[in-house]
Amino acid sequence: MIKKRPTQSLNFKPKLGFLKHMRMLLVCLLLGACGSDSEEALFAEITVEFGDIGLDGLISNRVLVTSDGVVVATDKGAYKSIDRGISWELMTPEDWYVLDIIEIDTLHLMISAQLKGSNFLSESFDGGKTWIQLRANFGAENSNHAEQVNRMDWDELTQTLFATGIEVLARSNDRGLIWEVVSGGWNSFGSGMRSVSYSTNQNVAFYGGQGAIENPLLKRVDLSNNSESFIDLTDLLPMPSTIEEIQFDENDDNTLFVSGEGGLITSSDLGETWTPLLLDDDSRFFFDFVKDKRFNDHFYTAGWNKVFDEPQPLILEISQDNGNSWQQFTHPSQTLFGGVRTMDILYEGDEAILFLGLYKGGVIKVLLR
Repeated sequence: MIKKRPTQSLNFKPKLGFLKHMRMLLVCLLLGACGSDSEEALFAEITVEFGDIGLDGLISNRVLVTSDGVVVATDKGAYKSIDRGISWELMTPEDWYVLDIIEIDTLHLMISAQLKGSNFLSESFDGGKTWIQLRANFGAENSNHAEQVNRMDWDELTQTLFATGIEVLARSNDRGLIWEVVSGGWNSFGSGMRSVSYSTNQNVAFYGGQGAIENPLLKRVDLSNNSESFIDLTDLLPMPSTIEEIQFDENDDNTLFVSGEGGLITSSDLGETWTPLLLDDDSRFFFDFVKDKRFNDHFYTAGWNKVFDEPQPLILEISQDNGNSWQQFTHPSQTLFGGVRTMDILYEGDEAILFLGLYKGGVIKVLLR
C-alpha cells in the first residue's frame, strides 16, 4: 500500500478576473445599483480546497474515475484508489510505462503500456487485480512489433474501441484484438496523435496531435462515408502547438471542445467554425479539462509550462459562464511540480473532487464546494 504524503489543506476564495469585473460593471450600470448582491447574482461563490499529494514524483499520463475507484496511468505503473485518494495501490508491474487507461465495463479495464521498448495492450476483468496481455495487431501482425497506442476511446453503444498511434486512427470491434485503419496509416513518423473522441449520434470521430511543421493537427472523420478533413486552427492556437484533448458536449453532440498548447477552444457546428474559450499568451500547455456534469456552464482546467526538471506553480482555472471569464486558484507550494497533465472529477452529494495528475508531481485532489 502506498500512503500519501500529507500537505497543507487550505481554503481559497475566488479572485475576480478583469472580464468578470467588466461584466459586473455592465450589470451594475443596467440595474442602476452595485454591491455584493450583483456579484452573487452573476456567480456562485466557489471554495477550492487543495488536498494531499499522492504518488509524489510520478508522471501522470491519465487520471480516470471508474465505477469502483480512481485509477492513474503513470510512468511507473498504474495505481488505484478506492478511498477518494487517501491511499493508492499499485495495480501493475512498476516497470510498465502506462500511456492510457480506460474502463470498458464495470471492473473491466484496458491499458496501453510500454516495457523495454515493446508496446502492448493489457486488460483486467477484476478491477486491476490481474492482467492479461492482448495479442493485438495494432500496427503489425503480432504484438512484438506493435505500434504504441497513445489514447483510447470506448463507445459503449456500438461496442467499438477507437485508438490513436503515431499518425493513425484505428478501431476495433472485438475489444482490442483486431484493428482496422480508419484514417492515416501504421508506423508513420511524427510526434504522435494525442487524443480521440467519437460521437455515436453523429458517427464522426475527431483526433489530433501535432503536424509535420509543429502545427496543431486536428482531423475529422465521417465514418458514414469514410470522408476525412483537416481542420486549420492556426488562427487560434500558436505555432508550434499540439492538440492534447478532445471532448464532445454530452448535451449537444454538434458541440465539441479542444485543448492544447496555447489554450482551450470550442466549435458548435461539428468543427466547421471555432471560437476561443481560454487563450494563453505564454503558450502554456492545456493537456486536459473537465466540463461539470452538474452545471453545464462550468469548466475546470489547468496548464503546464514546458519545464521538465524544475518546480512550477499549480494554477487551477475555473469558468462558471461557458468560458467567457475565468478565475484562478493557485496552490501555495513553491516547490511543487504543479504542471497538470490530466484530470477527472468525482461527484459525491453536493461536493465534487477534482483529481489532478501532475508531471513529476503525482496526483493532487481538489475539493470543490
